[in-house]
Amino acid sequence: MRPLMILLALMFAAPAFGADEGSIKRESMVEAPALAIRPHPERPAPRIDLDARYMMPARLANPAAGEKNAKLSLASYGVRVSAPAPVAAIGGYAMYGFRYSHTDVWLADSAVAKPEYLRPLHSFTLDARFIKPVDVETRFTVMLSLGYHGEASDWGFDAVRLQGGVMYDTAIGDHSRIGGGVYYSADFGTPLPLPLFFYQYEGERHKFDIIPPARMFWWMKFPEAKTEAGLGLAVRGDQFHVNEGTTLPVNKIKYSAVTFGPAAKWKPSESTTLSLDIGYSIYNRFEALNGDTLINNLAPEHGWYYSATFGARF
Repeated sequence: MRPLMILLALMFAAPAFGADEGSIKRESMVEAPALAIRPHPERPAPRIDLDARYMMPARLANPAAGEKNAKLSLASYGVRVSAPAPVAAIGGYAMYGFRYSHTDVWLADSAVAKPEYLRPLHSFTLDARFIKPVDVETRFTVMLSLGYHGEASDWGFDAVRLQGGVMYDTAIGDHSRIGGGVYYSADFGTPLPLPLFFYQYEGERHKFDIIPPARMFWWMKFPEAKTEAGLGLAVRGDQFHVNEGTTLPVNKIKYSAVTFGPAAKWKPSESTTLSLDIGYSIYNRFEALNGDTLINNLAPEHGWYYSATFGARF
């Protein structure tokens, strides 16, 4: 199960691997009798995204002694910024970015719980994507990521991770886009080269965004209201190094969740998007480890979550 969750959590960061929703456009075909609609490569433009997520308290699936009535809850918020720059050496451009996330963890109704059972968890990441266009519809991408994932008092090298990969993507037909490649990740403690694959489809009224099995979404379009409504499955996860940020004798936290539910997107303008989703977690993992030894399994049972994201391109 662990290699699967590594793949799921790695590929959850969909904007790094596929076309961005804000870049989808319509092209008028003078000679063709019908309108061609197709996902297009992300246009190089500065971008900022703000997000917040809350997982409601849920009982532990495997409570330890004194944790029979314990409930785990997570709240996180973050920001992602990126900007393009031309790279003459490759005949293309680069997208340089920075991501930050803050996660609070609560363990309530437990005889062993303490106010600082687990201090806030932080993730700082520098991203670079180098894009080499082959033609108007096809491109090669090289991705690099250097990040710190830990709690505030732990600035050791163990909390730093370097990851990267390559990908090729192109249009197929008038409505679809496909891509694939390989990505090296150590997000969940086991460095592995992992396969990447994504498929996108856009028609007059429907869209599909598929990165199996990490993200699979179907969308219905309502152009008059500038909205889209959908239903699908997604995965979220990370690994944090903690030396002093917990009352437990551990140095590593592993978290991942598979969620399913509806979502909606509204575009107030051509450059801004507001996304909301609510759903149910069908798989949860939250483990406290010392090296590779499991000290405490804090995975909650299935529960509800809420999420909101605001994005803008300039």
